[in-house]
Amino acid sequence: KRLESAKKLFKKESAKQAVSDAKYKAMKKKCLTMAWMMNTRKCQAVGRLKGGCKGYQSCWKTATRNYYRNKRAIMKEERNMKIEWRGLKRIQCYLQVIDDKPVKDAKGKKMSNKAVLNSCIKMKRPSTKHLKIYYGRIPKKPKCPRDPWCPCTASYVKNVYTKGPRSRCWKNLRKYRCAACR
Repeated sequence: KRLESAKKLFKKESAKQAVSDAKYKAMKKKCLTMAWMMNTRKCQAVGRLKGGCKGYQSCWKTATRNYYRNKRAIMKEERNMKIEWRGLKRIQCYLQVIDDKPVKDAKGKKMSNKAVLNSCIKMKRPSTKHLKIYYGRIPKKPKCPRDPWCPCTASYVKNVYTKGPRSRCWKNLRKYRCAACR
């Protein structure tokens, strides 16, 4: 009689254990699926960030190349512009000689054409400071930020899977390698 009751109890407990095992396996499968989905989406986001950043790097290289190419041409134009400015100032001075309007000196006294001509010959080099172009500095090449929450990092796994109701998944998690983390 005791043997029969022990057999019944064993069957009953074994059925409970089978249900418990099935629940565990279902939960494990759910956790692995959830982890795979989260990691895949996060990996895709990290990959997009990395790809976008590489696009900006090539854009930076192109912009730098264009800057230096344009700077050389503009510096040449600037030198020519300064020469033209000095020439223009001398021409304006010589035109005062043949102009009908009388030229006055600093004291307001009328100057003769000969004196005007001599002052043009002895004229100092006109200032071209206002034509000086400041080219600035090119900022350093920006570095692509690396996402600290890449699915293959320990900090991501620890933060995402050990807190809250997903803490049960932590024990069942397989190692996941994201292409963007390599």
